[in-house]
Amino acid sequence: MITIREVYDSFSVNGYMMDCSMSATTVQNGACSILDIRLWEFDLEENSIAEVSDITQIEFGIEIESGRNTIDEATLELDFKAE
Repeated sequence: MITIREVYDSFSVNGYMMDCSMSATTVQNGACSILDIRLWEFDLEENSIAEVSDITQIEFGIEIESGRNTIDEATLELDFKAE
């Protein structure tokens, strides 16, 4: 079993640091999970992001733990390209 959580103060949208709500998730061996990320509307508005389609890039760090031991940390970068 592992637990995945956001690295504090690592979340950015379109290069702007933002707060988000991302609960830690625990995953059993061999199972799948989802990270539920919620953004604050005022942070988006402050950075001129009015629509989901205005988001071109999201970056954040995650910490992977087993029990109380950190196994790894990674930075995830999601790029949304217009087609």
